[in-house]
Amino acid sequence: MENKRGGLQTIQMAMVLCIGLLVMVGCDKIDPQKKGQGKKEKGQVLAKVGKTVLMEEEFYALIPAQYRDMLAPSQKKELLQKWVDNELVYQKAVEEGINKEEEMKLKIQQIEHELVSSAFLERYIGKIGNCEENEVSEYFNLHKDEYNSEREAAQIIVTDKEQAKMVAGRARAGEDFTMLVRQFSIDPNAQKGGN
Repeated sequence: MENKRGGLQTIQMAMVLCIGLLVMVGCDKIDPQKKGQGKKEKGQVLAKVGKTVLMEEEFYALIPAQYRDMLAPSQKKELLQKWVDNELVYQKAVEEGINKEEEMKLKIQQIEHELVSSAFLERYIGKIGNCEENEVSEYFNLHKDEYNSEREAAQIIVTDKEQAKMVAGRARAGEDFTMLVRQFSIDPNAQKGGN
């Protein structure tokens, strides 16, 4: 029983995460009046919140593939209720314009980039397949020069924000960085130029 409960919690968390991310990136809303124009409806309507309709096919697409066949009817009902609850909150947030706030737009854009990048990597890695350890070692040995590079960096550590702004301004204006390090940095490596 404990294993089934843990599995349900894992499925619920995965589903909530998927739904949350899709809602955050502004998944397309389905207008039931326009549904069917240009594409054929598949499955049945499972839920409707305002003008947003969740079709059976879309519901199953939100569930990670490895869990789709394991769900009991009560678990499906619970996940569907979570979708409805989340959609209600989302629609209220949109009504209040939260999705139009500049900070929220940036967060949405970042999440979209992460999702698309992740999907790309999954597809790319899926095409490559599994590599044996000796293949990885062989590749590394042939390309060692690409992985063994060094970079030097220097820093100026100061005690407060105002001093940091002043020093940064002087550095941007073209003053000698090493001299600024020696003059202002409290780092023990200041006399070495902050390296």
